[in-house]
Amino acid sequence: RVRWDADYAQAEIRVATHYGAEENMREKRARGADIHTETAEEIHIPRDDAKRLNFSVIYGIGAKTYSERQGISKAEAKKMLDKYHAFYPGWRRLYNKAQATAEARGYIRLYTGRLRHYNVAHAPTHKASSNLVQGTVGEMLRLAILRVRKNVPEAKMDLCVHDSLNGELPIEDHMERLREINREMEAVFPQCTVPPRVDMKVGDRWGNLKKVEFK
Repeated sequence: RVRWDADYAQAEIRVATHYGAEENMREKRARGADIHTETAEEIHIPRDDAKRLNFSVIYGIGAKTYSERQGISKAEAKKMLDKYHAFYPGWRRLYNKAQATAEARGYIRLYTGRLRHYNVAHAPTHKASSNLVQGTVGEMLRLAILRVRKNVPEAKMDLCVHDSLNGELPIEDHMERLREINREMEAVFPQCTVPPRVDMKVGDRWGNLKKVEFK
């Protein structure tokens, strides 16, 4: 048998780009750009800082928290975030729309129909955008498990780790089965304008998994 791992590539950013109608990020994703490198060049910051920004702002990080994480003044943090949001206005649009929807309805609806309610004290509406993005990725994984189990019965699933699935396959025809797993996982959110992409790895044990490139 062989071990396999299937990971949704930058799932949160893709989902947030869809919900926030963030056109600049969508354009980068469409042409396969290294979004962290391009963000670093646009904002004039190191790539590692740009990567943290790309993953933080979709959850509504503010100047105070960003200043504490980066060890800079709140004024510097605000200037940096304002510059970033000038390039990617969709993140604030997503944050504001999700919070307004949660306050007006008392819930937000995920693409599968599942509701996230805001009728208790420990469900603050300012986290609605985070709940929408992370909840959607969670739904994608849930549907992926069901689809793989039904349509690729040869695939034994051992673990679900954040936004990835992994398990075992019989060595016979395993490349075709990997292709089927990939296809099933990428089909879970067909209305997403930045389609999910799954990175596949395979090997005879966890320590030597290698990326699979489908032709």
